[in-house]
Amino acid sequence: MGLIAGGAFQHPLEEGCAALFGSTHKTFFGPQGGIFLTNSPDIERRAKENVTWRTMDNAHENRIAALAVALAEMQHFGPAYADRVVELSQALGRALDDRGIPVRFRDLGFTESHQLLLDDKRIKKLYGLNTAEFSAALERNSIIVDSVGRIGTAELARCGGHPSEMEDLARLIHRAAKGNDVKAQAEEFRSHLPAPAFVFD
Repeated sequence: MGLIAGGAFQHPLEEGCAALFGSTHKTFFGPQGGIFLTNSPDIERRAKENVTWRTMDNAHENRIAALAVALAEMQHFGPAYADRVVELSQALGRALDDRGIPVRFRDLGFTESHQLLLDDKRIKKLYGLNTAEFSAALERNSIIVDSVGRIGTAELARCGGHPSEMEDLARLIHRAAKGNDVKAQAEEFRSHLPAPAFVFD
């Protein structure tokens, strides 16, 4: 959602998609929740008629206010933020690949989004870990990744991360995957990120 809003990804509603569902707390930074978008007045009417008082109710003003701020920030910072997310993903993909951590789609530049996808078969062969075990090894070291072999960079962008820092992060990921304790170094890495970025003063 954040890459769509920031102009770095395709625009489904402009390409014929009738409705778009997404999260407001991942690449689209904001309060935890979901968002439903459509350009169709008929779909909007039917959604309101069939959702309100059936699957959701009660407005939460604190969440509405937080989402309004997130929308305003996305309008202001969206393109720069989306570009930085993709830059970070590609830089991290290259750095992981340089250390022998198998990331899929190397021939395509690893990614054009906020996510890198690990090659689960090669992870098993090289490290003796399935993707859930690989994820657990990283999480024990304060490096949070998805248990199915996805590594995202949206939070790195929001914390002010720079592509030049992805070498250091890849080194920590590699050492953690090999069973080393790098928790202190990972926390130190995080402490040096300027955070927050792409936000109003």
